[in-house]
Amino acid sequence: MQKIAALFLFTLFSFIASVDAMAAANPTPDYWQCTNRIGGSWTFGQVPSACDVDAFGDSSYVRTAFAPVLYQDNQTASSERPRYVQEMYTVLRDASAYYLKTRNPSVTAAEQAAWQRAIFAAAAQETWWTHYRASTDGRTKMVRGDLGHGHGMMQIDDRWHFTEIQNGKGWQLTQNMTYAFELYYAAWTQAASASCVAGATDWRNRARSSYSQYNGGASKVCRFTNANDTWAQNDINYAQKYDQQPWAVHITDPNQAAKLNVSCLMEGKEDCPPVSALPASWSNRYLQLSSGESCVFKNDALSCVTNSRDFACLSALTSIVPTNPEILAVTNQANYAVKLNDRHQCPAVVSNLKSVGKTLLLAKNINMRSTPSGTLQTTIPSGSVVQVLDWETRAAPTYDRYYKVRYQNVDGWVYAGNSSDSASWVSDGSYASLVAKLVIQPSYRGKVMISGGINLRSTAATGAILIAIPTNTILTIQAVQVIGETNAVYYQTSYSGKTGWIYGGQVLPDQTLTSWVVAN
Repeated sequence: MQKIAALFLFTLFSFIASVDAMAAANPTPDYWQCTNRIGGSWTFGQVPSACDVDAFGDSSYVRTAFAPVLYQDNQTASSERPRYVQEMYTVLRDASAYYLKTRNPSVTAAEQAAWQRAIFAAAAQETWWTHYRASTDGRTKMVRGDLGHGHGMMQIDDRWHFTEIQNGKGWQLTQNMTYAFELYYAAWTQAASASCVAGATDWRNRARSSYSQYNGGASKVCRFTNANDTWAQNDINYAQKYDQQPWAVHITDPNQAAKLNVSCLMEGKEDCPPVSALPASWSNRYLQLSSGESCVFKNDALSCVTNSRDFACLSALTSIVPTNPEILAVTNQANYAVKLNDRHQCPAVVSNLKSVGKTLLLAKNINMRSTPSGTLQTTIPSGSVVQVLDWETRAAPTYDRYYKVRYQNVDGWVYAGNSSDSASWVSDGSYASLVAKLVIQPSYRGKVMISGGINLRSTAATGAILIAIPTNTILTIQAVQVIGETNAVYYQTSYSGKTGWIYGGQVLPDQTLTSWVVAN
């Protein structure tokens, strides 16, 4: 799990560094993509303005995944505001600690506390900890400040970070925080040796310098010392929040466990049920092993999948559907046998779930998103034919299903209903009608592309080598098998009198199918 997290965050850090090096202002208009805008009040959870989440992301996902930190505008402020601040505090606390420990595993307790206080103050200065709102018009909103240019709690500006806004760093709460933390951490690091900071442990001035840079740019290391600076009031306001900690009055339990699974969300995952304390019985519960596998307990053994995104699949395979969706963190599993299931067994047991390689005919217009619940990319029109490159199913026993597809040379995800209504979303399409034939189907031909040729094996993946097939050979595909977390594709075929299996590339994390065997 930590390796996955580190890879996700390292990729983000590297990308941010390259963006910052090349950034130029984008001519984004005021209130761009700001539909059904509403006002608010300059208090925790409700600062103006707020616009529909649906312009960027999936509002139904927000209402489900982020319910504890969704400010309810129709509730009495005297009760809703303390509830909201308490819940957002736990998320900010855990997210900022998780991020810092990922960047600096040996960080001291003193620095972590100082960093968290600096982040709390920055989030208060930017938006009074405002992000999502359930407004009185029935829509789910996200905060938009500075004439709509500032997105989310940490106010990522769409003029200077336009690509990142398009990639979800504005609307999605944990992505918004993670991106902001990276910008703030760069400032935090530089502030440690700044002339206006007495040293790395001069926490207050280090925090003020970090905010000056976060708000004004990397060259503004000591802006907070200049009372004549155009933006001096921002630094004064930040210092007041840092000193007074106005959020504290609403926090009744600073040690309360977060209701969100913060570490899972910070790893870039979406389907993240909360983690709870371990009860006496594991029966009828989702389990997360210390070694990373996601499991259920059945017949005195652990039946598992590699990735927590396949918990619903595991329910289908084992007929165990927990009534409590919270995940139990298990560390004492050594006495039990572990059976690891291949996720590609799932389409055989979930009604009408299409496997990798199948062709879909869309029965209605369907939004395509960057991830199953992610940023809106486009709308694929009814009647379009696309191929399944990956799938996810969620929420057993209804088994909502999402498919990764390619449309107009862009890969994205479409929602395709659940077990009761999936046929009204998609049906089996014609492979021959596909524009992008990435996973070749039986009876069709493929051409070997990989330099040096490819081995024909007795079984998929690990079978004995029967013969080498040269580059540019045309083969007839007899069967297809997809294996493992990478959606590795294997084709059964015959060559020179021998029948066996060849490797055809993988879908995840990067698609290599066209480098190995292409439709001919």
